[in-house]
Amino acid sequence: MDKNTSAAKDIEEVRQRLESWRKTKKNQREQIPAYLWQEAAGLARKYSVNSVSSALRLSYMDLKEHAYGHTNPRTKKRKTPSFLEIGPMAPPSGETTLEMESTKGSKIRISFKGKTDFDFTNLVKTFMQKIR
Repeated sequence: MDKNTSAAKDIEEVRQRLESWRKTKKNQREQIPAYLWQEAAGLARKYSVNSVSSALRLSYMDLKEHAYGHTNPRTKKRKTPSFLEIGPMAPPSGETTLEMESTKGSKIRISFKGKTDFDFTNLVKTFMQKIR
């Protein structure tokens, strides 16, 4: 038995179980049972999310989440820097704006006019400690 025949057979078995459930469900908003999601997710991991979601008439994104969780292990996670070096800063003159944003969405924006003797390094350190 070749790969395509095996895939078609596996998908057809789950499709029949899913269609049977769809015919007997009590109301339109009833959620698909966990055991059916598990079977569909297993097929998606084995064959592909696209082919399985199409054949079973399931949401691509829902099936992908059931198959791989919130992230797909095939995609590389972007690493966030764990260290940010801040060198000595000369006191600004004129107008200066300092903006910082964390990876979690915390933001701070401070505008200064004229010469300040404010310690920017400590401000950045304090912000980074508070967002952890």
